[in-house]
Amino acid sequence: MNIKFKKFNYHAQIEQQQELFNDCFPEVINYDKEGLQTGVNNYLWQYQSFPKTPSSREYIAMDDEKIVAYYAALPFRYNIGNKEVETGMVCGVMTSPNYRKIGLFYKLGNYASEQQKKENVSFNLTFPIRKAIMPGFIKSGWDIAFELPLFVKFLKLTSLMKTKKIGLLAFLFNPFISLYNKLRYTTDNLDYKVVNYDKIDEIKGYDDFQKKWNQSVTNSLIKDRDFLRWRYGFPNRKVSFICAYIDFRLVGFVSLSPIKRMGVESYGILDFMVVDDNCLPNLHNAISERAKKNDKEAIMMMMSNYSSKKYLLGKNAYFKSPFKFHLIIKNLISEFPNDKLMKESLWHLMFVDSDDL
Repeated sequence: MNIKFKKFNYHAQIEQQQELFNDCFPEVINYDKEGLQTGVNNYLWQYQSFPKTPSSREYIAMDDEKIVAYYAALPFRYNIGNKEVETGMVCGVMTSPNYRKIGLFYKLGNYASEQQKKENVSFNLTFPIRKAIMPGFIKSGWDIAFELPLFVKFLKLTSLMKTKKIGLLAFLFNPFISLYNKLRYTTDNLDYKVVNYDKIDEIKGYDDFQKKWNQSVTNSLIKDRDFLRWRYGFPNRKVSFICAYIDFRLVGFVSLSPIKRMGVESYGILDFMVVDDNCLPNLHNAISERAKKNDKEAIMMMMSNYSSKKYLLGKNAYFKSPFKFHLIIKNLISEFPNDKLMKESLWHLMFVDSDDL
């Protein structure tokens, strides 16, 4: 082997990158009748359309002229304390099945870190769920900050029980789920009005709301409209928004998208932000009503244990599932001490912070 590490050249190497993706993730449909076009479109959105220059930082390992590993970081901007910084949200990491267990992930990760340090990227973060990849990150100098469980609210158990080969029992359990949800119901606050939107640019008052929300969370992703146009612009993905107002002021925001997990048609809550806790019952009830109306059997969201209490998940019939993401961080230039980055109560993180839709 003759392994070399380089920056990725999209124009010259996109077909090789897509071939590597299909080798690493054969279970994902990343192509169509035109060949690689679906995967290329997804790539162009994620890595070439981010509203920042550069729109991504991408690195590869090559064996002679063949790409055998890939590593990317998106330039997400965060407020850390009172300072706006550029980070690298690491995603798209993959190693050819024929080049695993030789330390390639570790070496490519270190190369990517050194390149980002030269460009003054403050730190890297990502949200792995697979335990198998965690040792590679730890060896490369990453620290585990805290867990982010997947919380689930079931409206029915029909599809889930079918996947367990006990679908005929669903008619016995569904009434109990319905009763439990009614007992955990929180009554709307009548002072608040809930409005549904289909496009981020239609949302009235979002700019002032976003600034106020950023000020309320110590470490927070800067989610201005440019960012959200990109984030929710994933090809062939439908995202809707539920907003709470009082006196024409936006005080609560939810983004959600149809997903299918474990065979269950669900809503994935991508983001959930409030600057007035009194609107939480209205938003939770609106999410549930939307799910019922559209025949969804569950609602799922990634959230820290700390945030789950603030956002009243338990009181609104959400269970903590066995599936857990983790926030992990690689502090590149020691701009902030680890205690400012690792403390759970300083963050509010959801799927919008990750590359998971």
